[in-house]
Amino acid sequence: MLLNEIAKHIEVDEVIGTELSFLEDESYDFDSHMFVTTGKNKPIALLERFKGKEVDWVNSYAYGDSYYDYDFMNLTGNPIAVNPDKGLRDITKEKGWEILGES
Repeated sequence: MLLNEIAKHIEVDEVIGTELSFLEDESYDFDSHMFVTTGKNKPIALLERFKGKEVDWVNSYAYGDSYYDYDFMNLTGNPIAVNPDKGLRDITKEKGWEILGES
């Protein structure tokens, strides 16, 4: 929900994140199965979303803030770290990736 709200204000083609299930009364459905889009699941979700589609990975962008974002960021030609934690900052500096939110 948060990612969809942010996407209203910036130009993006796809939003990929953990999808929450709600009941008709708008309460959370605790019995629903949830695929948590975090860590090692991020590249799985990304590749699944574009399965069977032609994707220009070299000209695609990925944004992350955590060491655990590395795997999905590494799939694109333009990985950008945003206020990265120490683990991602170290990788970012080693690979020469762009960093936003740091001086």
